[in-house]
Amino acid sequence: MRRADVYVDNEKAGVLIEIEAGKSYIFRYIDQYQGNQVSLTLPVGKQEYHFDNFPSFFDGLLPEGITSTSLSTSLCSAGTRPSRFCNLSGVPLAISA
Repeated sequence: MRRADVYVDNEKAGVLIEIEAGKSYIFRYIDQYQGNQVSLTLPVGKQEYHFDNFPSFFDGLLPEGITSTSLSTSLCSAGTRPSRFCNLSGVPLAISA
Protein backbone atom coordinates (compact mmCIF):
# COMPACT_ATOMS: atom_id res chain seq x y z
CA MET A 1 0.00 0.00 0.00
CA ARG A 2 1.21 3.47 -0.84
CA ARG A 3 0.22 6.47 1.24
CA ALA A 4 0.29 10.22 0.89
CA ASP A 5 -0.18 12.63 3.77
CA VAL A 6 -2.63 15.40 2.90
CA TYR A 7 -2.16 18.88 4.36
CA VAL A 8 -4.52 21.84 4.43
CA ASP A 9 -2.96 25.21 5.30
CA ASN A 10 0.24 23.51 6.55
CA GLU A 11 -1.69 21.21 8.93
CA LYS A 12 -1.90 17.46 8.37
CA ALA A 13 -5.53 16.78 7.55
CA GLY A 14 -5.60 13.18 6.45
CA VAL A 15 -4.11 10.39 4.42
CA LEU A 16 -4.75 9.08 0.92
CA ILE A 17 -4.08 5.34 0.64
CA GLU A 18 -3.76 3.21 -2.48
CA ILE A 19 -5.41 -0.13 -1.64
CA GLU A 20 -5.00 -1.79 -5.05
CA ALA A 21 -2.61 -0.29 -7.60
CA GLY A 22 -4.54 1.95 -9.98
CA LYS A 23 -7.92 0.55 -8.87
CA SER A 24 -8.84 1.29 -5.26
CA TYR A 25 -8.15 4.26 -2.98
CA ILE A 26 -9.27 5.50 0.42
CA PHE A 27 -9.07 8.98 1.89
CA ARG A 28 -9.65 9.61 5.59
CA TYR A 29 -9.10 12.54 7.90
CA ILE A 30 -6.90 12.02 10.95
CA ASP A 31 -8.84 11.86 14.22
CA GLN A 32 -7.58 15.13 15.70
CA TYR A 33 -8.12 17.24 12.54
CA GLN A 34 -10.58 20.11 13.01
CA GLY A 35 -9.62 22.43 10.11
CA ASN A 36 -11.06 23.16 6.68
CA GLN A 37 -12.24 20.31 4.49
CA VAL A 38 -9.95 19.12 1.71
CA SER A 39 -12.72 19.45 -0.87
CA LEU A 40 -16.44 20.23 -0.93
CA THR A 41 -16.96 16.57 -1.79
CA LEU A 42 -14.92 15.40 1.24
CA PRO A 43 -16.42 16.98 4.37
CA VAL A 44 -14.45 16.57 7.61
CA GLY A 45 -15.61 13.57 9.60
CA LYS A 46 -14.73 10.10 10.82
CA GLN A 47 -15.88 8.27 7.69
CA GLU A 48 -13.59 6.89 4.99
CA TYR A 49 -14.06 7.94 1.38
CA HIS A 50 -13.62 5.07 -1.11
CA PHE A 51 -12.73 5.55 -4.77
CA ASP A 52 -12.61 3.08 -7.68
CA ASN A 53 -10.06 5.25 -9.52
CA PHE A 54 -7.46 7.78 -8.44
CA PRO A 55 -9.61 10.61 -6.97
CA SER A 56 -9.94 13.38 -9.55
CA PHE A 57 -9.61 16.10 -6.91
CA PHE A 58 -6.16 14.84 -5.90
CA ASP A 59 -5.16 14.14 -9.50
CA GLY A 60 -5.61 17.84 -10.24
CA LEU A 61 -3.01 18.66 -7.55
CA LEU A 62 -0.26 16.47 -9.01
CA PRO A 63 2.49 17.94 -11.20
CA GLU A 64 2.64 17.24 -14.92
CA GLY A 65 5.29 17.00 -17.59
CA ILE A 66 8.94 17.20 -16.67
CA THR A 67 8.20 17.82 -12.99
CA SER A 68 6.15 14.63 -12.82
CA THR A 69 8.89 12.70 -14.61
CA SER A 70 11.53 14.03 -12.23
CA LEU A 71 9.47 13.09 -9.18
CA SER A 72 8.79 9.61 -10.54
CA THR A 73 12.49 9.07 -11.19
CA SER A 74 13.60 10.29 -7.78
CA LEU A 75 10.80 8.88 -5.60
CA CYS A 76 9.84 5.57 -7.17
CA SER A 77 12.23 2.73 -6.56
CA ALA A 78 13.44 0.46 -9.33
CA GLY A 79 10.90 -2.19 -10.13
CA THR A 80 7.96 -0.11 -8.88
CA ARG A 81 5.19 0.18 -11.42
CA PRO A 82 5.03 3.86 -12.39
CA SER A 83 1.67 5.43 -11.62
CA ARG A 84 0.24 8.80 -10.70
CA PHE A 85 0.21 7.64 -7.09
CA CYS A 86 3.85 6.67 -7.22
CA ASN A 87 4.60 10.37 -7.59
CA LEU A 88 3.12 10.88 -4.12
CA SER A 89 5.24 8.39 -2.23
CA GLY A 90 6.73 10.43 0.57
CA VAL A 91 5.49 13.72 -0.84
CA PRO A 92 2.73 15.48 1.09
CA LEU A 93 -0.13 17.04 -0.83
CA ALA A 94 -0.57 20.63 0.29
CA ILE A 95 -3.84 22.49 -0.11
CA SER A 96 -4.39 26.13 0.75
CA ALA A 97 -7.92 27.18 1.60
